[in-house]
Amino acid sequence: MLFDRQCGKGSFVGGDEDRISRLPGGILVDIIYLLSLKEAGRTSILSPRWKNLWKHTPSLDFNSQSAFRPNPKKLVNWVDSVIKSHTSPTLKDFRIGFPLDRSFGDSITRWLEFAFSREVEMLELNLEAYPFRYCWYEYYRFPKELSAPSNTLFVFSCLRGLGFKCVNMRGGAIE
Repeated sequence: MLFDRQCGKGSFVGGDEDRISRLPGGILVDIIYLLSLKEAGRTSILSPRWKNLWKHTPSLDFNSQSAFRPNPKKLVNWVDSVIKSHTSPTLKDFRIGFPLDRSFGDSITRWLEFAFSREVEMLELNLEAYPFRYCWYEYYRFPKELSAPSNTLFVFSCLRGLGFKCVNMRGGAIE
């Protein structure tokens, strides 16, 4: 598209659609993959074509520093709403990075089930209160049902990387 200097109004020759929106959907999702989750969501206002593209990104990185102040209920609601809308059949990355204690165990377990159902390759669960501080609250316990012998091969079959902070792994949960 060329800028039409004769119009003097800053209009574009060739229509209203920009060139980037004409790219195949797979390439647009690859572009969104490079953005933070918050930035990816913001792309939905660019045009009707971009409205739902963020839902296909193979990376979900929930980090309280990039989203909200550490308000646990707000963070849990944010993660819940994103995973309800997410449509990618697989996940390269799934990261949770904010302080949550054992009282949010059902939500965290639901998120892990979601990630494993999408054949997650890199899983990181960092429930640390603040960087470089001790976990001062009751740890989240990794669920036994996810690590039961009948589920183990399925749950961990696609996993290439795993990171936990402030997660209780007692009882050989992932042996």
